[in-house]
Amino acid sequence: MSYSDLNGKSFVVTGAAAGIGKAIALHLARQGSKLGLIDLRRPDQTQREIEAFGGESYSIQCDVRSSAAIDDAVRTVREKWGRLDGAVNAAGFLGVYPLETMTDAQWDHTIGVNLSGVKNSVKSELHNMKGPGSIVNIASVSGQQGNPTVSAYCASKWGVIGLTKSVAQELGSRNIRVNAVAP
Repeated sequence: MSYSDLNGKSFVVTGAAAGIGKAIALHLARQGSKLGLIDLRRPDQTQREIEAFGGESYSIQCDVRSSAAIDDAVRTVREKWGRLDGAVNAAGFLGVYPLETMTDAQWDHTIGVNLSGVKNSVKSELHNMKGPGSIVNIASVSGQQGNPTVSAYCASKWGVIGLTKSVAQELGSRNIRVNAVAP
């Protein structure tokens, strides 16, 4: 499938080293988009794959739980490509922990990556996006239903859905769309 309107656009993709984030980054690059690839593990392999077919990308190691780190990363992408047209926030952490034995640190890590990380990313993207633009947050069907041993994950993805709905209403007048998908 080809989307010519993505050609030449600049995007940030968090979670770009593997999984859904990597797949989205590769698809956007094949459409001619310029990408800032952000992940806790430096997404150099994704960058190499994009460069192999002539795409343009920039790899940045970043922990989305840190608002200062994601601010620096997103600003770097905007400065490199001259603008920011959109973002896909796919950084995530499953964390399989039954609630009865889950530690506070395990809960905090899961919520920190999956919910606070999305909040930090969206906030930074908005500061660097003039509009029109589009932001897509990766939620999960688990955020719409409960599943055993992944209560922190379910709660965080439920939060991503609520956060996305609220921010979408805040940004309508700026011509920036904010959506969530729940694979």
